[in-house]
Amino acid sequence: MYTAHMKGPAVSAEELRRRRDLDDVPSRPQAIREAAIALFFERGYHGTSMRDIASALNMRAPSLYNHLQSKQQLLQDIMISDITIMLEEFADATATTTDIIEKIRRGAEAHVRHHARYARESRIGNTEIAALEEPSQSRLKALRRSYAAEWRGLVEQAVAQGRASTPAPDLASSAIIDMGIGVARWFRTDGRLTDSTLATYYGDFALNLIGAPLMKGTS
Repeated sequence: MYTAHMKGPAVSAEELRRRRDLDDVPSRPQAIREAAIALFFERGYHGTSMRDIASALNMRAPSLYNHLQSKQQLLQDIMISDITIMLEEFADATATTTDIIEKIRRGAEAHVRHHARYARESRIGNTEIAALEEPSQSRLKALRRSYAAEWRGLVEQAVAQGRASTPAPDLASSAIIDMGIGVARWFRTDGRLTDSTLATYYGDFALNLIGAPLMKGTS
């Protein structure tokens, strides 16, 4: 059964073929997952068949079933693992400081960095949720609600401490989340900005959104 949760940006089907030719293919479950990410991103879930995934790996379609149960299982793994990784990164980033404003800054940086580094997975997660079957769809929605609640709590705490002036913490926190989602639509690894530079800018944008001063260096 295919259950691997692999980190790292997806590669294209063409790159997978190049690796295959160089005998540099990663583990079979990882290669299947990467091929699915590339194809779901390019063609959509419903526009991709198991035969397409097998072809990208120079495999016979029936051979895929030695590694996973269905195409739906691939979609579930891609979407659930992506948000799980994002939640872990957010928790790690916000745990590095006790200052509420720095928590928001670092949380925003982690949020944007994730959507830049995992742009394909993020796009799939936001465009293919209707294709996700139960109970995975409900699980994904619950994880998203939990993430939104974490953000709302941080902004409300900043307002309560007099550190932020937004009159609408719920809208401000939603706007921060939406900023990161937007990055996945246009960010390119070969562009003029690195994901880390972009994250720094968006950390400042997040503080502007909540009406907080731009003060760095607080621990």
